[in-house]
Amino acid sequence: MYDTEILTRPKLFTTVDITEDVMLAIGNVPDRVEEMMAVIRETECPAPAIGLHCKDPYECSLTDCWEGLPEDHVFTLYRARLTKTGSGPRRMT
Repeated sequence: MYDTEILTRPKLFTTVDITEDVMLAIGNVPDRVEEMMAVIRETECPAPAIGLHCKDPYECSLTDCWEGLPEDHVFTLYRARLTKTGSGPRRMT
């Protein structure tokens, strides 16, 4: 029924050594954990900021963040949206 030669692991997958990438990423973990712990220790929730994270990777169901904006805020402009500029800051396009 199936060609078992095609379905062997070496034919389906490629082994790639990512040790160097992981070691670089691990260096940031202690600082990021400390930042998260500082937020957890706070007695009040941090003020939410509106940004790309409101729609990516998925649409946010919270609406409290938008309540303080005036009726005709910049996000109501036709075809206006936040975009990333490479790895830099977000801007309106």
